[in-house]
Amino acid sequence: MYETEVSVEVDFVSNKLYPSMVFGFGSTAMLTLKMLYPEAIFYNFVFHSQNQQIESGYRKIEDEFTLFGIKVTEIENLI
Repeated sequence: MYETEVSVEVDFVSNKLYPSMVFGFGSTAMLTLKMLYPEAIFYNFVFHSQNQQIESGYRKIEDEFTLFGIKVTEIENLI
């Protein structure tokens, strides 16, 4: 886990961090980070919600992740 007081994108760039792998849980910061660090491997872990509006919003984000080459993995498939 990585904590920052500014956006993760600004923190990585200002601290000259070059990740080889990034894990996330639906954060759109992953799209920006993928553009900044195209050589890194990105994984997004999916949780499901009973709220259909939330679920629908996350599915749209996941579609974008897939287009950018971010691997999307459902938590249920890890267990």
